[in-house]
Amino acid sequence: MIGLFIKGGLWVGFGGAFLGIGLGGKKYRWREMLGLYAALIVFAFVGIQLLNRPYVPEVGSPDRVLPWIYFSDHWKWEPDNLEMKPRREC
Repeated sequence: MIGLFIKGGLWVGFGGAFLGIGLGGKKYRWREMLGLYAALIVFAFVGIQLLNRPYVPEVGSPDRVLPWIYFSDHWKWEPDNLEMKPRREC
């Protein structure tokens, strides 16, 4: 549920921001939009580093661990399935 809350909040936030930009009545300069896109790219990389670490899914590894907030299936829920390959979140 935490993952659903985070993903839903991000989608609603981006949708509201772009809807506000489009319907706000202010004409934005190209520099302002370029700054916004640059900031979004930086925030995306920071978010990936914060939410997707640590990621060590190897079966034989003693440090086998997934991120604290993981949005996909988790091998701790299915301990008998050693062939399960968790996917990396994007």
